[in-house]
Amino acid sequence: DGTKMFIVGNTKVHEYALTTGFDVSTSSFTQTLVTSTLINETQNYGLDFKPDGTKMYIAGAKHDKIYEFNLSIGFDVSTATFNQDFHVGFRDGSWDSGDWEPFGIEFSTDGTKMFVVGTGGNEVNLYRLSTAWDISTITFVENYVVGGNPSGIHISPDGTKMFIVGNA
Repeated sequence: DGTKMFIVGNTKVHEYALTTGFDVSTSSFTQTLVTSTLINETQNYGLDFKPDGTKMYIAGAKHDKIYEFNLSIGFDVSTATFNQDFHVGFRDGSWDSGDWEPFGIEFSTDGTKMFVVGTGGNEVNLYRLSTAWDISTITFVENYVVGGNPSGIHISPDGTKMFIVGNA
C-alpha cells in the first residue's frame, strides 16, 4: 500500500513509514535491522518481500547468496529471523548456476519465479521454485546477458515488462 519503504545497505535494512502512500516526502525513519548479526554477509544489495510481508529476501554479493528471512509480523523488520540461503554463481572453483555478485532480486507475484541480476556476469537469471517462496526448492532455468553492470531489477506485476538498473 506504499506506507512503508525499505533501504538495504551493506549490513543493514532500514525501515521507514510514509504517512501518504508512495510519497517519500512524508517518510520518517522507523527502525534498522542489522543483518550482519543474523548472517555473515557484509555486501547486501538486493531486497524483496513476499506480498504479505512475512518473508524477506536479500541478495548478498560477498558470499554470492540469496538469504531468506521469516517475519512474524508482516513488513516489520524487527521480527525477522534467518531461515535459509541459496548459493548462486561459482563455488569452490566450479559453476553452480546463475551470476556471481548478485545485486538485485525480484520475485513473481505468486512466488514461483525468482529473478536475480548480478555484476559478475552482467546477467538476469531466472529460477523456478517448486514451492512458492521457498528458496530450498529452486531450480535454475535460464539467463540473459544484459551487460551494463545490472544492479537492480523490477518485473511488472503482470510479468510482461522487465526493468533493469545498471551503472555502466
